[in-house]
Amino acid sequence: MSFTGKTAIITGGGSGIGRACALGMGKQGARVAVWDVKGANAAGVADEVKDLGVRALAVRVDVSKIEQIEAATRRTLDEFSRIDILVNCAGMALPPKPLLETTPEELQRVFAVNLKGVWHCAQFAARDMIKRRSGRIINIASIAGKVPRLGLGAYCISKAAVIHFTRCLALELAPYRGITVNAVGPGPTRTNFRQNSGLPETPEQVTARQGQMLKGDAAQFRLGIPLGRIGEPEDAAAAVIFLASDEAGYISGQCLYVDGMAGES
Repeated sequence: MSFTGKTAIITGGGSGIGRACALGMGKQGARVAVWDVKGANAAGVADEVKDLGVRALAVRVDVSKIEQIEAATRRTLDEFSRIDILVNCAGMALPPKPLLETTPEELQRVFAVNLKGVWHCAQFAARDMIKRRSGRIINIASIAGKVPRLGLGAYCISKAAVIHFTRCLALELAPYRGITVNAVGPGPTRTNFRQNSGLPETPEQVTARQGQMLKGDAAQFRLGIPLGRIGEPEDAAAAVIFLASDEAGYISGQCLYVDGMAGES
């Protein structure tokens, strides 16, 4: 799977699964644009990619703001002249809260990042891909997009929307023959996303407001995963790299779940 000569944009590339995707693409020879809302994180990962012997660009961008996406796209094209691969990895979640208590502002924020950010990044990238009738768009969804999680309703719904957006965009871009759109649905993964998003981490933190338990700690997750472990960022990145490759050229509109079968519960 050689990506030599190709340019990959990784949103949310400054940590976790996004970082693993950036490094994985770099190892395969791609030039990598690392987009992240935290500029220092983006710069750190871009330096790691450069250490692999390939070009990299760090861009601070909040994907909930379309003007920042447009500016980041222009900067990436100015640097690398083309976009071959887009990995929409940027995402967020609210602290656990019942849907009936989720405010309009909270819902808007989740959808601004998790759906609208994916939507607009894909729009800008696809416009360049259409010129060459070639490209790969991979959206990071979640098993929460098909299996509801108590207290995480807004996040679950946003990821379900990402999965269906993937299918709709794949259908629209199919006439260009060489452009595919897919999603990857990670299960519980060892990243700092849960901590940064306010999601439960310890047995004490997993007590929901209604006195029920959210499966948030590592031991509980392992018990519910037939393969017996929490996923690593590299597990999801491997699926992303495959879907971005020429070998996956006849796969489009799909969501590949990387969850150790946790999504079957």
